[in-house]
Amino acid sequence: MKLSVYLLNEDVKDFKQAIQRKYLSGKNPFVELPKIGDLSYECIAFVQSNKVKAPKWLDFVDKNFDLSNFALLNASNSFLIILRVKSRVFAVPFGFAYSALDRSRIEQGFGMRVTLNEIDPERIETLDTRNIDLVTKQRRTHVTVGSKVSEFGLNQNIDWIRYVSGKPTTKEFASRLSGSDSLAITTDTTIKELGRLCEDLLGKFQSTTYKKHFEFIDYLRPLKRTDPKVQELNMELEGYLNERSTQKVTVALPEIPESNVDHYKIFIGTRNSKLSDVTLESFYDFLNDNSDIDNYLDKVHIIGLDNEGSPVTAKYKMREFIVAEIINASETFVLSLGNWFQVDNEYVRIIKETVKGIPDITDTLRLPAIKVGEKEGEYNERVSKLKNWILFDKELLHFSPTEKYEICDLLTKEMQYLCVKKMYSSATLSHLFAQGSVSARLLRGDPRVEKKVEKAYSKKWSNQDFLAQDAPEFVYVIPTTKEGTLSECLFFFSLINLVDHVRSIKEVGYKVSLCKVEYIN
Repeated sequence: MKLSVYLLNEDVKDFKQAIQRKYLSGKNPFVELPKIGDLSYECIAFVQSNKVKAPKWLDFVDKNFDLSNFALLNASNSFLIILRVKSRVFAVPFGFAYSALDRSRIEQGFGMRVTLNEIDPERIETLDTRNIDLVTKQRRTHVTVGSKVSEFGLNQNIDWIRYVSGKPTTKEFASRLSGSDSLAITTDTTIKELGRLCEDLLGKFQSTTYKKHFEFIDYLRPLKRTDPKVQELNMELEGYLNERSTQKVTVALPEIPESNVDHYKIFIGTRNSKLSDVTLESFYDFLNDNSDIDNYLDKVHIIGLDNEGSPVTAKYKMREFIVAEIINASETFVLSLGNWFQVDNEYVRIIKETVKGIPDITDTLRLPAIKVGEKEGEYNERVSKLKNWILFDKELLHFSPTEKYEICDLLTKEMQYLCVKKMYSSATLSHLFAQGSVSARLLRGDPRVEKKVEKAYSKKWSNQDFLAQDAPEFVYVIPTTKEGTLSECLFFFSLINLVDHVRSIKEVGYKVSLCKVEYIN
């Protein structure tokens, strides 16, 4: 039997706290069932029966085809059992009953922790990851033969595991496990044995066996909803959102989108808008059109729909889409999937020390300050004339209609590839760091790129000078009004991202350094 099991937060004491209130009344509610026979555990069960809906395609075809003799209705039934073992509450849904659960009450990472504690570390089958960055990338990697985590291309500095599946170490417990917040378990059990199973799962959730092979998942420590820091962080986040900031916040889908998602609906009550894509700008547009909404992070919802308008994702609060970074004193916090995480201090220290180890050549390059209001293109052109360097900004290398590359912004006689970007946000810096690492790989692996550079260099100086140069050096040039060195003033998301791209550049044999540019009026 394959079961989906949810553990509820410790503060959930009443069974009905696990269910969203609206599912207990109104049209097609979940109805509490009388219990027949004895069970060894305390529980309550609900059923939602005959939830019917006409298929959306009916409106498209019935104008020209007679379907009046057919009762074309899609029907679904759902069952939900909620039980208590050792003072903790579990929920086991069937059908679409998972959508009735109050997601804010669910113990985050329960399924993944149980899976990582019980899985054979060399028989992992699937990993879902999302990077720790405001430019969020989500990836699912599946292998046909169970493998160890090192074979999934996981970057432990920036990749956060969200879902894992594989074979457990002992078949007596289960034949297959997979988990994120919920746990999917394939095992021989009965309804009478469900209490014992949940008791076992609670023990496996509390185990620390996972630390032997997966200790890095603790880089992000979830804060409990009752932690006083959460309220302070929420207030600071709402300040950014009310100012319509794009610097420390962005959005990311709570789950990897499936191909059957046609569009999204953002709504509160009867007010709604159709979204072809979920972006921070689309959130702000909705809030601007509905400025009277308070507590919008929890009241506004988003759901993915298919082309018939039927839900194909869970209904998520706006909060669950927001990704944010807040640094208070010496502590770093990240909001992801609706929950606040405190970043492990030792992890923060390691990242910052790594960035401090990147050469800072600000004093060597002695670049002029950028003027307030001066565009990057204008600055690059001014520097190229002042320093007599090659201006590559907006000079795309065209190899085909689909192959266009901007190798850098400025090239010095000493073969320093300068990539310039103002420090507006983590998102803009992500593009900067990516430009450097992509260009480094192209320069190393594509002879056409080196020929283009050699041609431009030889025209400016000489081919003899080009051949006499050492290995290229990529320089990230960042104008900012913040005080201190770049290793001290970069956003934490940017520090993590920088470390990853620097590693990529060094792997192809090139040097990399940093350069800070001041502002002047």
